[in-house]
Amino acid sequence: MTDDALPVDRAGPPKWRMRSDWPRRLINELLALLLALLILFAAALVLLDTAPGHRFIVDRLARFETASGLNIRVGRIEGSIFSKSKLKNVTVADGGGVFLTSPEIQLDWAPGAVAWAMVFSVVTPVFSSNRLALAAARSTPASATFTSWLTTCCAPLVVRIRPLV
Repeated sequence: MTDDALPVDRAGPPKWRMRSDWPRRLINELLALLLALLILFAAALVLLDTAPGHRFIVDRLARFETASGLNIRVGRIEGSIFSKSKLKNVTVADGGGVFLTSPEIQLDWAPGAVAWAMVFSVVTPVFSSNRLALAAARSTPASATFTSWLTTCCAPLVVRIRPLV
């Protein structure tokens, strides 16, 4: 009975060889990964333009504060964030408190147009300011420098304050 045992392979384990089509497989897997990331990014953009996405943007904007202490709060966003939208109950504050409020601000913009330095508009029918007249009365070299920087850097921005028709 011992003579009928299974034959033993004395050659050892087979040598490992790299497949000849590995570059094509690597490119296919990298392209699949890139496609998955693009789909994930597109889904995130679509979700941002929903009511929960608008709330997410408003919450993140409320948490944001510049180094100088400027804080912008928005009550809610109506419309599409990628074209025409309305920002309701907007307040702008700094260390001295709220200095600019508006019940409604209309935005008309396109993300691609801003990237190519095209004009977008910000329109508010009514706003109130506690310190705007005081800031306009004080003309300092620092504000003149800021104004020249603003016109050089951000010239495409058009801000119109006019009543809605």
